[in-house]
Amino acid sequence: MLRINSENFQEEVMECDAQVFVIFSSERCSFCKDLERLTEILQRVLTDVKFCRIDVDKNRELATKYSVSRVPTSVIFKDSQETVRREGALTKAEVYKLLGRKPAVFSI
Repeated sequence: MLRINSENFQEEVMECDAQVFVIFSSERCSFCKDLERLTEILQRVLTDVKFCRIDVDKNRELATKYSVSRVPTSVIFKDSQETVRREGALTKAEVYKLLGRKPAVFSI
């Protein structure tokens, strides 16, 4: 999963033509780690979506700019706009729903 910081955010997220699924997370958060593992698997299936992670402890300016107060917070960007936001843990079905997709049939 691509790690994002203030130096590469513009290029990797805002200038990306694809949907970008960004997880604002923390190393100390077990729910964040679970969501990261899930999205690492999903990125193999959803090859047209870019999955990224922002560590809020190391990138406070991005967390503040996007009003992230809880982790994990998932934000989907498309055409340099935030289109969907969800706080908390997510299931595979919820990730698909946020992306506007029907779940693929496979087990994790």
